[in-house]
Amino acid sequence: FFILLQRLIYRNQVIAKKLSNYIYNYTGSLVFKNLVCILLACLFFISCNNEEQTKNSIPLITIDSTKTDFEIKITKWQLLGPFPDDNKRFTQSDISTENPGLYCDYLKDFGLAEGNIKVTDIISITRSISDHKENLTEEFTNKIVEDESKYIFFNNYFKSTDKSTVYAFCEIFSAKEQDVLFDMGSDDGMKVWLNNQLILNKAIFGWIRDYKYMVVGHLKKGRNLFYVKVYNSVLDWGLYVNIYSLTAAKKILKTNNSLSLLDNLLYNIGDTLSINTSLFTHFDKNAVLTINDYKGEEIFNKRIHGEDISLIDLSQYPKGAYQLKVNATGTNYKQNFYYGNDIDSLYPGFLKRSEKIYDEKARINLEALLTRYKHLIDSENKKLQDQIWQRKIIFVIKELEDVLYKLENNEESFKNTLGKHLRGFRSTIDNQNQYYKLYIPDNYRNGKNPLPVVVFVPFRTDPTRAFLKSFHVANMNVEDEQIKAAEKYGYILLWINARGYVFGNPIEQADFFEVLDEVKKDYNIDENKIYLTGTCSGGLSSLTFGMRYPSKFAAIGVFSPITIQSGVAQSFLDVKYDSEVFWLAQNSPSFFTGNYSNLPIYILHGHKNEVPEKQSLIFTENCKNNNIKPYFKITYDERDPEITSTDYTVFDFFKGKKKNNNPKVIDFSTTQLKYNQSYWITIDRVISFSKVAKIHAEHLKENVIKVTTENIAQFSIDLSDIKLDRTKPLTIIANEKKVNYKIASEKKVTIDVFPAPKNSQLIKNCKIEGPISHAFSNGFLLVDCENESKIDKGKKSAPCDSVYEAWKREYFVDGCRYKKYSQVNEEDINKYNLILFGNPENNALIKKVIDKVPVQFYRDSIVLCNKVYRGKNLGIVMIYPNPLNPNKYIVLVSSNNWNSFSIPHLNLSKEGWYDFVIFEKTSKYFTEIKDVGYFNNNWNGLKSIKNIKHKKSDN
Repeated sequence: FFILLQRLIYRNQVIAKKLSNYIYNYTGSLVFKNLVCILLACLFFISCNNEEQTKNSIPLITIDSTKTDFEIKITKWQLLGPFPDDNKRFTQSDISTENPGLYCDYLKDFGLAEGNIKVTDIISITRSISDHKENLTEEFTNKIVEDESKYIFFNNYFKSTDKSTVYAFCEIFSAKEQDVLFDMGSDDGMKVWLNNQLILNKAIFGWIRDYKYMVVGHLKKGRNLFYVKVYNSVLDWGLYVNIYSLTAAKKILKTNNSLSLLDNLLYNIGDTLSINTSLFTHFDKNAVLTINDYKGEEIFNKRIHGEDISLIDLSQYPKGAYQLKVNATGTNYKQNFYYGNDIDSLYPGFLKRSEKIYDEKARINLEALLTRYKHLIDSENKKLQDQIWQRKIIFVIKELEDVLYKLENNEESFKNTLGKHLRGFRSTIDNQNQYYKLYIPDNYRNGKNPLPVVVFVPFRTDPTRAFLKSFHVANMNVEDEQIKAAEKYGYILLWINARGYVFGNPIEQADFFEVLDEVKKDYNIDENKIYLTGTCSGGLSSLTFGMRYPSKFAAIGVFSPITIQSGVAQSFLDVKYDSEVFWLAQNSPSFFTGNYSNLPIYILHGHKNEVPEKQSLIFTENCKNNNIKPYFKITYDERDPEITSTDYTVFDFFKGKKKNNNPKVIDFSTTQLKYNQSYWITIDRVISFSKVAKIHAEHLKENVIKVTTENIAQFSIDLSDIKLDRTKPLTIIANEKKVNYKIASEKKVTIDVFPAPKNSQLIKNCKIEGPISHAFSNGFLLVDCENESKIDKGKKSAPCDSVYEAWKREYFVDGCRYKKYSQVNEEDINKYNLILFGNPENNALIKKVIDKVPVQFYRDSIVLCNKVYRGKNLGIVMIYPNPLNPNKYIVLVSSNNWNSFSIPHLNLSKEGWYDFVIFEKTSKYFTEIKDVGYFNNNWNGLKSIKNIKHKKSDN
């Protein structure tokens, strides 16, 4: 008996022997001894059996035999790895791919093979039996990992992640033989085996996302071995696998246009079209496959079920772009492909055809597509085997073919066209082309009913790139999810450039509203349902738009947003404020949360995101202090949550929300009069520009409005949307002072809280208040002085050239409006803000206005608003109302010694967050800031900023 006991617990023989001897020698009767020993043997047997089961098995996923409609997420895996890249073992073709680790069978190192392995083989793998121990990292493991997160990220388990491969194994127990749908995704490439049969091979770079790959797999009765191999290039390294019954899968497919119909999208002459149609035969006996050419004409139509049409001969069709469509489960699944050998050679033909188009709008839109095309076929970007690249180039080809065909046949090319488009327009700011991307869902139906618009506000990338070459246009993986949501909810999607995100400066908003106006020309949008969304700095911009223009939007949804600006766009001067009262505070949404009182907010913050979750927590807490309750959630399983993250997505949040045009209560604060309106309240004048202006307005009952103000000299109430009895007077209680107004035909009522100063001709207002950057947010003109040198006569002066080149560099344009002072006419003065370079001696326009500007130049000084700055080589950049047109600005770029004056490549639209700066170049490498700050309300006094720091210039 004791020998049997010891054998049963062979892994604990010493302990078992001691226990059994103790029981036998020191306990009572023999019967009792035997009973205790039998009980002990049973316990050890169970223990050993469990231990052996753990030792000799991998995670087991069981499908409930009683359910026909199930979804199972695999959260428990046997991980084997990591295996870092070893170029000595790769063939040349492997190395040239994006996922070389997928082509190397690392199991051979252990005497095994990927397509012929058993569970007992898997658990036997150890470092000691590897033929390549020298290539294994210290963290190599063969262990069980359980992770309940949405995606399992191997970054959490291994330090060595870049250029590495991992295997993940499990078993699936099925009580019956059945087909199931595997919904899988990875970051980056992946291979998948079921019972040693390869069912998926996606050796491509790509982000992890829901419904990425879908494959029907056949489960035999009993245990089924399932394993995945995932390669990581750089950054995140993730995996997810969901198992659906066919009943559940049909529902998933119907609500998510998620199927990849083609593995390859480029076909040469003689190739056969290979289609993934097997999935549909499980779900829809009436599924139909069609192929349309770029004109939209149907050239192929067949039922899928009962016919083998997985291969189609293309030789009968001309070269060109086509759309493959499968109608199944009530959904149209679409994929574009191209047939022909001439991807590169198409460009000259498209260019030649485009040159014959003279309509300006058409030429700008064609230029957007041609620029994108040229970028994609450049040698450094061209990736013929990459499906993502194939999709990019085919989209451009198909769009060019479609647009040119319609233009050449005098058809409408842009208005009410469905699908995704790259578009452009001529900006009124600098007379240069700007671009945007939009998607129009199938339910648009020629614009009979206006559709909501979701605007994607871009985050800042480093380095900043031209929009048509940027991540925001190229990121098709995320775009796919966004487009699926657009189709599901019936939203128009609009991706803007916002001039590349410029730190909340006025040009960012100006660009956005110009794009929106362009979209309105071609599409019927619901202006009561415009939604903003963005990530990180794009979240900051979205919230800033809402903070400044709360009455223009219906809701905002942001992801891991910055809500408190900790830095500004600093110029070469590196001027920093001594506090956050000015630029940082007035551009930080967390300090103005009351402005969102009628604007719903959605925030999803990734716990591991680079933006600390504290930013969102502070913003949310400040909202609650203003009786605002935003939707707020922290996700612990995603670093960078997106629009489809969590069950309650941002699109669910937007659904049904519309702009409240007539709220009963308004709270609004601002430090800038250019952002002075909230619904039916407008702040017209402030008492002190350096303080926050606040207003709280309540429509108490039919003809009674109560208002309290702080730092406000004058405000107006727009009566258009307020429900009033026009036959009765309107009672306004302003700061406890009651006044009655007759409103029979009035459109607005203006209340003076603090009278305007007498004898003051100039006062800061919503159109003219500075800072310098404001002059560049609408049409401007660089007005240069005349060079005295015969050699340089007619050329740009060095300071003007610096600003001109900085504009080209920062905004990826060909230039901006430029004239010599002698060419400026009356129309220019009426239309544009003038950026004046020079001094009264070499620029006649400066001479014409200088007596009405509070600055004087002397050989050894500059005097500004009666403040004297000493120096023989002083420079000044300042903004001021144009004496020739007080509704426009002048920006003076001048010096008391113009011949030796120079400034670095300065972008004043991004860096001019002050009204004036005076500096002196003390040496070749150093510039000393004499003063920097703002004019007062009446443009006749200065408010300087302290704690000025110096920095090497770019010269």
